[in-house]
Amino acid sequence: MNVKNSVLAVPVHFNNAQTQATKDAGVIAGLIVVQIINEPVAASIGYGLEKKYKSDDDVKNFLVFHLGGVTSDMTILAIHDGYYKVLASTGDEYLGGDVFYHKIMKYYINLIKINHGKDISKDNRALIS
Repeated sequence: MNVKNSVLAVPVHFNNAQTQATKDAGVIAGLIVVQIINEPVAASIGYGLEKKYKSDDDVKNFLVFHLGGVTSDMTILAIHDGYYKVLASTGDEYLGGDVFYHKIMKYYINLIKINHGKDISKDNRALIS
């Protein structure tokens, strides 16, 4: 299969320079970049939201949230008659699953210290995830 035309997806928090760099990378790879969309919109298309909710004439609004390992993205979409409209998007390049993991780990390190009198915060074997 020979693919030329492409739609590329970027994180919501990407600025213009990062988005352009993504487009440039696609061109260097030999693609014709038709459009760039944000990742939550791409996920919605992949999930087929426009097909699942096409049965009536009402506009359907969706909140699409992605929590990655390091980042998070959120987009509010309106879908009507198979067409997507982005109502709002935001993202945080520093809020991801790792933040939750480290908070939970600190909680249990402290709990073990209180209940058992042991500080495992420097014990690499105890902290392997």
